[in-house]
Amino acid sequence: MNYKRIANIENRRIVALEKKYTVIVRRALREQMISYAEKKTIGLAMTEALRNLYEKELKYWLEREYKRLKKDRTKANRSDFFLHTWLEWVDEALYDWVGSRVVGINETTRDIINRIIQEGYDKGLEWDVIATKITTQAKAITTFKRARTIARTELANTVNYAKMKSSLDFEKETGLLMDKRWVHRGSNDPRDEHLRLDKMQIHRDDTFTAYGERIDYPHAPGLSAKNVVNCNCQVIYVRRKD
Repeated sequence: MNYKRIANIENRRIVALEKKYTVIVRRALREQMISYAEKKTIGLAMTEALRNLYEKELKYWLEREYKRLKKDRTKANRSDFFLHTWLEWVDEALYDWVGSRVVGINETTRDIINRIIQEGYDKGLEWDVIATKITTQAKAITTFKRARTIARTELANTVNYAKMKSSLDFEKETGLLMDKRWVHRGSNDPRDEHLRLDKMQIHRDDTFTAYGERIDYPHAPGLSAKNVVNCNCQVIYVRRKD
């Protein structure tokens, strides 16, 4: 199996998606901060942006990974991929993530806004001046960098979660045991522990280890920020005979 080719194809797709969702997330961050400056509430812009990312990319990567694993066995048609149970699984993921991951992102946004407000009050500024500072922050480069981090992290989580589900369903359906192979996609500031895992192949039910944590797959639930934030590593699922 040409792992490099698979990784390169996925990487091109993911890089394009990161750029797309960075724009969307940055727009949502700006809308939140402007909304607070005008209405003193951040609104639902981020919830809507990330819910769209989760729903669209979960479905896309579920189908893509399942199709890749199955293509050498049968000419499966599109109806194979969107079974009722899969749609229920996507709905459950959306409910959980909107109720936890998006809430956490929104809390960070509120903390940023509250710091601006507190600094303004400490200087004796009027609300109109503070509101202008909040709006200015919405357009700052730091907001772009945060948007890129959010987009990269949430997209990587979505892709890896969908691929895990596809590999599990493929294994159950065919009886073929699966392995998983860690792929480090490259970074300007790579994690040494993740570089060490690059190209490592283990049984699907085994775990990788990095920074003292056992990892089912990149961005698996429960991992610390050390292993997650800005990480864009992937796994490739392969039949054990490979």
